[in-house]
Amino acid sequence: MPTIFCSNKLSTILKINKIQHVIHDKTDAWNGHLFYLLKRKCLIFIHKQTLYSFVMLDILKKNLADFNMVFVENYIMQLQADSILPSTYENQIRERYKNIMLLPTDNDRKVIGSINDCVFRIKYYGTHRVETLRDANQYIGQHLNETPMGAVGYKHPKDLMREKINQEYHHKDHGR
Repeated sequence: MPTIFCSNKLSTILKINKIQHVIHDKTDAWNGHLFYLLKRKCLIFIHKQTLYSFVMLDILKKNLADFNMVFVENYIMQLQADSILPSTYENQIRERYKNIMLLPTDNDRKVIGSINDCVFRIKYYGTHRVETLRDANQYIGQHLNETPMGAVGYKHPKDLMREKINQEYHHKDHGR
């Protein structure tokens, strides 16, 4: 089951209880963080293994009522924007992310540092008009995923996620 480790700010909004220890799928673990841009709530999610990321800008609390659906749809939109997702795998990803385990932060310094770097870049190059925030999600995500990240040997998160998806779903297709 995919797992998202949420920052304290995001845990508060999603009302996540503090849990001491849970076994999770390390190959499908993410970190999520709430930040503000132009006084609007924004979310960033980074895949722990590949540092692949996507953002959701100008989020309202009511938009998170069905968090699993919101997460997976934004993830799929980013994969499509990055030309990573073959249409044949889209339903498999939806099925895989039907149930997501939300946990409080695991304090993974590598990923938290990457999140902080991405948020800094988003704010530095930030959008000047609030109206355009909702339309900028995939555009910003593309730039984040095309930037080499030191925590993964200066590889591009986009390339690492493409490899991961091809390995996971290609093997499933041929295993039938």
